[in-house]
Amino acid sequence: MTRNFNCIATGIGSLPNVDPEKAVALSLNYVMEAPFWPQLPQRDFREHMDVQYSETLPGVVVDDVKKRVFFDTARDLTPALEKFFERYLEKDYGFFRMTGE
Repeated sequence: MTRNFNCIATGIGSLPNVDPEKAVALSLNYVMEAPFWPQLPQRDFREHMDVQYSETLPGVVVDDVKKRVFFDTARDLTPALEKFFERYLEKDYGFFRMTGE
């Protein structure tokens, strides 16, 4: 199925649900015309937007035990930053993907 969204807004946001099916139903109830990505941080720490979108950032540490995200600046991040920006300039979008976790 191909949809033409004609530049309508999309939605990405945290919902208080823990059940993905209920979250999708809620999203479709209020924003049925636009693509919407519900995130469920009450279900799992990794559903937080900062966890999902920061996976490939050089120096980022996702601490599942303490449920926090931070940058480890104790080491030289120059090589990792070079690789990061090379991938960006080469439009290697696969490098920036989110893992299934």
